[in-house]
Amino acid sequence: MKGICWSLLNVKTLQKQGKKFYLSPKKTTIYQHLRQKAFFQLIVKSSNQKQQFIAVEKLWCRFLGRKDGHYVGQLVSIPKLIKDLAFGDQIDFCAEHVLACISPEKLQQNFALNQNRNLAFLNKALLRQASLPAQWVREMPSQINDTGWRLIVAPNRFLLDANEFAGFNPLTLDETGHWKNILRGEVGTRLAQHDLQAIAS
Repeated sequence: MKGICWSLLNVKTLQKQGKKFYLSPKKTTIYQHLRQKAFFQLIVKSSNQKQQFIAVEKLWCRFLGRKDGHYVGQLVSIPKLIKDLAFGDQIDFCAEHVLACISPEKLQQNFALNQNRNLAFLNKALLRQASLPAQWVREMPSQINDTGWRLIVAPNRFLLDANEFAGFNPLTLDETGHWKNILRGEVGTRLAQHDLQAIAS
């Protein structure tokens, strides 16, 4: 599948090229997860409109349905390198593009195991302000003890400078209990400022 300046890599082709660290799930596993409206990891390659720079990153999407002989998913990762994709975009893929998959139930089990240690990433610019963030999104977690919640100024983008983000435990914000509703949101959730104001009111 191709977009304006990006394409999905075929995992089977990568394996045949000797790149054995790319191991795709069995087709039976993929089909089972499709029935569960699960999450699928894809490898996306982009030129970013610069011929001398090729970006490759692994992105997660949630399966929405089928269309014209292929699968349709919604991105639940924030692309850090590929400018033509954003959190929440729809993306078409096939079984040969799948690098990994996880069911919603398994993901929730992982969250439950680490609920007292989960981290999110907060933009330091927001820490210096007394106002609510412009937008919260919950992407697929990128590491152990990560809730996936991202509090960011730009709606769909991380800043590439890692120093702009600080880890924190969202439970420390829950002094009044108003934040529990936020923490229960599924991966792929997007909350705007007015949503947060309604929850906190």
